[in-house]
Amino acid sequence: MSNLQNLSSCNASDCDGLESASSVAQRIASGALSSVEATHAIINRIQAVNARLNAASVCRFEEALEEAREADASKATPDRPLHGVPVTLKESFELAGTPATIGLTSRRANISKTDGPLAKSLRSAGAIIVAKTNVSMLMFSNETDNPVYGRTVNPWNTERTCGGSTGGEAALIAAGASILGFGGDMGGSIRVPCHFCGIHGIKPTNGRITRQGSIANIAGMKAFEFQPGPMARTVSDVALGLNVIAANRGATDAPKSVVPDYRDVSVSGLRIGIWPDDKLFPASPSIRRAINESAAALESAGAAVVEFAAPDFGEVVDLYMGLMSSDGGVGLRRLARGSEVNAGLKQLFRIGSIPRSVRPLISTALRISGQHRMARLLSNTGGRSAAEFWRLSSARNDCEAMFLHEMNAKQLDAIIFPPYALPAIRHGTATDLLMAGCYAYITNLVGLPAGVIGVTRVRPSEESDRAVTRELADRLARQAEEGSAGLPVGVQIAARHWREDVVLAIMAELEGQFCQRADFPLNVHQPNNP
Repeated sequence: MSNLQNLSSCNASDCDGLESASSVAQRIASGALSSVEATHAIINRIQAVNARLNAASVCRFEEALEEAREADASKATPDRPLHGVPVTLKESFELAGTPATIGLTSRRANISKTDGPLAKSLRSAGAIIVAKTNVSMLMFSNETDNPVYGRTVNPWNTERTCGGSTGGEAALIAAGASILGFGGDMGGSIRVPCHFCGIHGIKPTNGRITRQGSIANIAGMKAFEFQPGPMARTVSDVALGLNVIAANRGATDAPKSVVPDYRDVSVSGLRIGIWPDDKLFPASPSIRRAINESAAALESAGAAVVEFAAPDFGEVVDLYMGLMSSDGGVGLRRLARGSEVNAGLKQLFRIGSIPRSVRPLISTALRISGQHRMARLLSNTGGRSAAEFWRLSSARNDCEAMFLHEMNAKQLDAIIFPPYALPAIRHGTATDLLMAGCYAYITNLVGLPAGVIGVTRVRPSEESDRAVTRELADRLARQAEEGSAGLPVGVQIAARHWREDVVLAIMAELEGQFCQRADFPLNVHQPNNP
């Protein structure tokens, strides 16, 4: 450890310092640092924080150190950009000798015999997988909690969730106990945890990365599909991780995919749409400020910034919810059979099992009682016939065309908007705040690449301006905002299909400007350092 700066530190004057995976890889390649030293440092940090966070669910420290020794006995080569670098991986991905339970007690004894494609790609690039990280049960919630591994807390405030389903990764990276992690995203599962924990990550264009080797929660869903993606403390590391997995070295169902270098993209000259808020679920004041300050920063870099609003956004969210619930939750219940089920999932199962024939009546009653968002959710979810599912799938295609038409009409290269309507929410409220995640759903539905970068923190003077209504979601949102001062805030950037380089270039520009500010989340040595 004598040759390695504490990996959890971040120097405000050097946002790509020794804490970055890129820098560690370079130092290992030059001989200035050994893989064993780097791996020991990460193991020590995990051991220091995990009792409080419960983020690392499967630790393979002895195996990782042995692999690090083997890395030190060999030479780094250009085709192994992560040679000797310790990384972490979401629990749902297959890694030989480890479970992939997705939080199901019935899968505790299911040990993967081989590496899945993502793990193979990481190993092929020279990475040392130190641990697997916790997930929400069935990967179906913005709260990382399950009966196998328990609840993961947010390192900024343990009374708050770290998000989900890739919450363990985000918490570990935010706490300086991982320098590069990998998760999956079907409805914000990478981006929401990044926002809640103040780190960076990206969901690639739908179809860029193979889906093989991950336990599926909605088997057979083809209307839109989850995508693996990287999470880190620097944008350069997000780009490095994306390039490694985009190579699809371990896959049999995907071609090699080259992501254009974001450093070749000039932000000056880009035309960017700014969408700070939507009345479907209004964003918190701190998030609106983060969007507006990001717009100003990009304008100062030479970008043209124009107003944007997603066309028919409420209908887009209704479509996403309808497709996700088309089987009435049958697949999820089948997966959960024989397992303990936590309270949040039980609530979703109850909602999903309501027959479509009685949903209009219940929705009407909910509207009368002031529960407008829950009424909307109930109206647009539930089991469908094959004909209805095909209709929704066709509507998804129309939605994608409509969204691209709107971008074309404004000649947009990218859009900046909230990752989630609120800062990190309180434990146990994720199901009732499903609609607060609406901003993340749209890019999954239409397939665009989207990244999140932590840019600021909530100020005491801007916690909430939300009206108090009879609606449960509004009350819980107000409770999430109250006492949120100091929590991290991110912004979401989406670009056109296959233009992850544009997303990363904008993220890098924002990182370069915001990292000079005292309230940049990663300028904190480590939130709530134990």
